[in-house]
Amino acid sequence: MSSSSSCTRNQTALTPDCNSLCPQGRPCIAYAAGDEGECSAQASTFGNCTADDFCTYECFATGPNDFAANGAIDFSVYTFLIPFGNDVELSAQELGWSSEQEAAVAAELKAVANLTTQYPSKSNDALQHIEPLDFMESTTGVVLAGGSSVFGVKGKVARVQLPPELFAADMQLQAVYYATLANLGLEQVVVSSLPSVLANLTISNCLMTSYPGDLQTMSELANLDLSKNYLEYFPTDLELPKLHTLNLSANSLARLEGSLPSLVTLDIANNNFTSVPAAIFGMTGLRRLDLRGNSFAGVKLTTKQFNFLQELEKLDVDSFGEAGCNTTQTLQTSNSMLSVCVSATDSAEEKPSSNKALIAGIMATSIVLFVILGIIFVFRCLRHRALTMKSGSEVISLRRDLISPTGKTPVYDHHLSAERHSSESDPINIQLRHGFPYEDELGALLINSDELEYLRKLESDHHSACGYRATFLTRFRGSRFLVFLRTLLAEDRRTSYTV
Repeated sequence: MSSSSSCTRNQTALTPDCNSLCPQGRPCIAYAAGDEGECSAQASTFGNCTADDFCTYECFATGPNDFAANGAIDFSVYTFLIPFGNDVELSAQELGWSSEQEAAVAAELKAVANLTTQYPSKSNDALQHIEPLDFMESTTGVVLAGGSSVFGVKGKVARVQLPPELFAADMQLQAVYYATLANLGLEQVVVSSLPSVLANLTISNCLMTSYPGDLQTMSELANLDLSKNYLEYFPTDLELPKLHTLNLSANSLARLEGSLPSLVTLDIANNNFTSVPAAIFGMTGLRRLDLRGNSFAGVKLTTKQFNFLQELEKLDVDSFGEAGCNTTQTLQTSNSMLSVCVSATDSAEEKPSSNKALIAGIMATSIVLFVILGIIFVFRCLRHRALTMKSGSEVISLRRDLISPTGKTPVYDHHLSAERHSSESDPINIQLRHGFPYEDELGALLINSDELEYLRKLESDHHSACGYRATFLTRFRGSRFLVFLRTLLAEDRRTSYTV
């Protein structure tokens, strides 16, 4: 063995960096300085301790039929087991077990076949870290499991730390078809740990409370097993277009949403559901469904939902709760007959319908609002256009339509008019075009054009050799409404108004 003082490695880990001491494509355990003795002291199978001038390594065969020594190095599946240790910190779940629960778990694990006789393994007391792994092109599957089997009891895990990129070191890993992580105290699989081309992924009994971020990129995923974790929801935005099998059993789910139209098999047994999730009835390709071990109470189905469940190839459910209704039907399951309440009203479709009505109402309100805003915008544009037609501060001299001193309106044989002149001209010396009674009184009545508010232009435009005429509705000093016939005279470019 090498001297501990010459090894610079600071942690013992499963790694592909074996310093060319081990067969190709087979990860080894590289021991940290001071841990060399654990190579032989801690239990392992198919392992062989070796060393160079610096560190100690433990090389592993892939099993009893691994003939690497004879040059037969290809293998399709790499499996490595990490049996539970005695000196490793227990999970929070395991710490909360009673002595009776501990005994039950031990008995259950003892009844499971010990696979360390078939695959390489190393005790969790010695191995607690895994570095980015590298495999040969022929490797299509990777299995890393705590305990002596892939099977496990929820909460009983080996304490192992994964790297941020578990498989990133392997440039040929695009050939990997499936990956299994089981009975490992991961709590969360970090992003980029898993290849996006996986077709089969199992992360079972790993204390997970949230979903791996890599799932969003796994467009080829066909089978997903996340059983025996502590998940409380299923992501509504998760799109897995090729997913056929989904195992979410033994979690903490109380609701299931999202759309998985390609799903064929769904296992949500041993969760916290109180009713059958409505999303299930939208899975048009579903053929097998496991609902056992939930907290169903007084489940009521519509006729359409009842027929959906009855037409499944395999339906496992132990109870829908007490049928508290007058109308029940018998549902045939895989191993029993259950009575369930069935109503003629499609309540499952009422909610989507009400949602559609709400959306339609919101859209109608939005359209009305846009129309109102459009009208206001057009009105403001027209008003602005009318105001911009004024040439500045001008004075208008009215020339008609005042009440006579006798209280009667005098009879004129000509149009009553007013003329507008620039503020630079002298309004007192204006040359009036027509003479009529009360000319002196009208001449003294002057209106500043800035006091006129143009409301809109009337449809009465007229072009002639004498000029251009247009009629406007205006408001004088915010109260009086006046109609002006505005004439632009061609000879002197003056503007004349007729009231």
